[in-house]
Amino acid sequence: MHTDGPCPARGYARRLSPRPTLLGPGLARPARLALVALGVGLAAACSPGLDEHLRSYHAEVCRWTDGPCDPGDPVLTTALPGRRNRVVEVPASEVRFFDFLSLQGCRLGELAGYRNSPLGRVMPATRRYRYEAEVHAAGRTCLDSLEDGTRDRLASLIADKEAALPLHRWNAVWTSEEFEAYWSLASPVGRRAPADRAAPLLARVTVLATQPHHPPEAAVELEDLVAQLARTAPVGPRLRALDEARHHLSRVAQRLEGFPGEGCPVPAVRLVRTFQGAYLQGVQPALSRVDREVAGLAEPLAALAVALPPPTSLPDAMTDYLRETLGPGESSLWHRYREALRVHARAWQPLLQECGVLPDATDRG
Repeated sequence: MHTDGPCPARGYARRLSPRPTLLGPGLARPARLALVALGVGLAAACSPGLDEHLRSYHAEVCRWTDGPCDPGDPVLTTALPGRRNRVVEVPASEVRFFDFLSLQGCRLGELAGYRNSPLGRVMPATRRYRYEAEVHAAGRTCLDSLEDGTRDRLASLIADKEAALPLHRWNAVWTSEEFEAYWSLASPVGRRAPADRAAPLLARVTVLATQPHHPPEAAVELEDLVAQLARTAPVGPRLRALDEARHHLSRVAQRLEGFPGEGCPVPAVRLVRTFQGAYLQGVQPALSRVDREVAGLAEPLAALAVALPPPTSLPDAMTDYLRETLGPGESSLWHRYREALRVHARAWQPLLQECGVLPDATDRG
């Protein structure tokens, strides 16, 4: 956890450090311990984040290679496209529900009444999918008890509703406020479940999303799963962290190409110290934590990205996002990040060997 701007807690931590006191020993020691604990907590809250470690490391490498450089900002691909690029429009049904309000022993009248109520007009996406699944099931139950003309009209309505259910299911996952909260790039506010809790939830969402049928019970479960996702640590900041790491590590690898040639001059020694300090002690531990969290989510995220292709075309922004951020292919963020790690490690090997940090390949048995 860290802040993006100046950290006032560091000043508080210094002021709260133990100092001689005029209080008696019976009161002074507990007071000092409490103040020390508070100071440590405040300082920990402002410990450098991964982005700070990456920028500092990148800047140091630039300093000892070909001179100063601007690490620049990564072109992030992890921001979820706006809602208008994610919503799939559902065609309006030509048969209106109030035509069936007089049906006896059929839930369609009750459901039609709810749809036309103030709450029914503003249903969130997950609730709307659940509602449409209930309408479809109720309509099929009513068919056998109707006369031919009414049965035909209802059968037509059911067919329209069935065709639209995959669209409602897409919207339930990708446009709900709860899902947007899980994808937010902002750090979580308040207490959230650990990030690894999301993996089984995402896997189950994928299973439900690929079912050929839409029973109301599955729609209820999907609604609950999406709500649970909103109560876990959001995946957005972790994806952004991988994107930033990919950017900085790739740029560092480019700076190291052909440097220093042969031998281990002073700039090379300083570069090695940068690797041992800024990278091994700063970047790597912070990156490892994010890496472990996303590693457990990579597979369920990739599965979800291909589980819900709607039967209509999506805007390019959403199509690109699914492919470049979550997809299972080599163009996805996870694969590009892992490739950046590999290239970064390979770029350091010649320099570390020249400076005696790693054994030369020719010296290995």
